[in-house]
Amino acid sequence: MATASVITVNANSDLGHVSTLFADKHLKKAPVVDASGTVIGILNRSDINRCFVGTYLT
Repeated sequence: MATASVITVNANSDLGHVSTLFADKHLKKAPVVDASGTVIGILNRSDINRCFVGTYLT
């Protein structure tokens, strides 16, 4: 089943806010958009985990 409205992540969003959004909305991935709404990439849970692990283990 497809979603009528797509949840996107702004490229300038704080990673803490994004991880909360993923948890609250049960997302596995989301498109990343720039200020004009153009899709510039895709962010997934693994990307977030990799960033947190890299931040806290170095």
